[in-house]
Amino acid sequence: MQLARVVDLYQLLMNAESGHRGYLLTGDPTYLEPVHRAEGRIDDLGRELAETYRGEDERVGSAIRQLGVVARSRLTQMQNRLWCIGTRGPRPG
Repeated sequence: MQLARVVDLYQLLMNAESGHRGYLLTGDPTYLEPVHRAEGRIDDLGRELAETYRGEDERVGSAIRQLGVVARSRLTQMQNRLWCIGTRGPRPG
């Protein structure tokens, strides 16, 4: 069950990144659905994983916490890029 949550977090982030790239390439907002889905779940999954591994091997717990931090950071980067495009428009190619 714990490994399934790690896979869920990874899959959520990979789908968000794919949707982000699709939007950047096409401008089609339907590609942003996975990004929006991730916005609502990344932090929750990170917290669930941290709680699940609390009290376990500290190296594993540290790696799990770091996974949540990295996932949140990557999602924030995507959101910032989308904000820039939304306020300034895409860069000329």
